[in-house]
Amino acid sequence: MARSFTLSELHTRARYASDMVGNPFIEEAELTQYINDSITELYDLLVGAYGEEYYLTEVTGQATGLTDAYDLPVDFYKLAGVDSNLGASSTSDYVPMRKYNLRDRNNGNLNPSSGWAVKYRIRGNKIVFTPPNSSFTYRLLYIPCATALVDMADSFDGINGWEEYVVVDAAIKMLQKEESDTSELYRRKRDLMSRIEAMAVNRDTGECDTITDVSSDRYY
Repeated sequence: MARSFTLSELHTRARYASDMVGNPFIEEAELTQYINDSITELYDLLVGAYGEEYYLTEVTGQATGLTDAYDLPVDFYKLAGVDSNLGASSTSDYVPMRKYNLRDRNNGNLNPSSGWAVKYRIRGNKIVFTPPNSSFTYRLLYIPCATALVDMADSFDGINGWEEYVVVDAAIKMLQKEESDTSELYRRKRDLMSRIEAMAVNRDTGECDTITDVSSDRYY
């Protein structure tokens, strides 16, 4: 059974991997930064494969009709989808929203009653809806940024032993600063990367994804 590893445990494993147990050359704060950098590297590998299947989270917001732009969550990294609720109380009334092309940005001047669907687009740290004079509840499905480990008791979930990638990569950084040989660790890192890329692609092995129908719009 997979388990989470604390920052303290990752420190110990990285020191063993680099043969620096008890060596003060790399301070604890510096090693913590190496580990967090390695976590974000592993995180991007998983996000690049099927991030929504490992890290997907959601938040709801309210479009008031007074503005067209709303703040994204502070931990926002990548968007997986946006749903809108057409005013009913049941969450089953959420329907997927479509992204509008930048060239269609001025279509927001049109009234929704004319048949134009309410669509969204990400701009900087905002989500923008068009037409802008619409009131509805929206649900944002997104992949958050990787969480940095700060305290020694903070933990990281290696999913299926993939924390070894973090350990090896942090050990490489330690040896690079010491100007020591890293070739063996680089071989281990390449092997781990190949394994992760092969196994992380589809978390649901029972059924593959199907082609999405993008020919129809949902109208507000």
